[in-house]
Amino acid sequence: MNAVLLAAGSGTRMKADVNKVFLKLLGREIILYTLDALEKSDMIDRIIIVTGRRDIDRCRMLSAGFKKVSDVIIGGSTRQESSFIGVSEADSKYVLIHDAARALVTAADITVAAEAAIKFGAAAVGAPCVDTMKLCDSDGFIKGTVEREKLFKIFTPQVFIRSELLKLHVLAKEQSYQVTDDCALFEWGGLPVKLVSGSPDNIKLTVPEDISAAEGILRKRCSGFSDLL
Repeated sequence: MNAVLLAAGSGTRMKADVNKVFLKLLGREIILYTLDALEKSDMIDRIIIVTGRRDIDRCRMLSAGFKKVSDVIIGGSTRQESSFIGVSEADSKYVLIHDAARALVTAADITVAAEAAIKFGAAAVGAPCVDTMKLCDSDGFIKGTVEREKLFKIFTPQVFIRSELLKLHVLAKEQSYQVTDDCALFEWGGLPVKLVSGSPDNIKLTVPEDISAAEGILRKRCSGFSDLL
């Protein structure tokens, strides 16, 4: 199964002047943790990195030691465009999409998503919402309480039959339909996506506070974390 690693983000919300996947956790670039997980997964045989034009050389340098990385290619101006470019480059029956900024992904997350997609055609990992959820109007006033038992936070990896995902990407492009993740394309196309529980630690590193949280999780995971400092 091919993996498309989306690494074309910016550092704006991180208040950084570089792509946030190049920021460091315990002395190592964020993208290296993500590549480690994909490289070690028995479900993945090829990794395609999609990044921005200015970050091509750095991504190639950082990924040089990973045997499964076959391509580092230039993405588009949106996440949707970058996913389309990566999926177009893939050649496996199923394709896994993952955000490089989710550096805490585990082998278990990759396996459960891949196995569910093979069984159901498409799958995504997520975690149930534990807070009370409210529906508000455009002015910010509460209109009602939403059943949290039916609400999940959606993560990546997300895995799909490649041919179906590619067709939906093409159709969405033709109709100028915009989405924020690939699951939304399957929803739009009326195709089912199996939601499977993943690690709640699989956070997307978006703001500076997320770096501290991620480092705390890594310290708990790795007894030898001091060697990385």
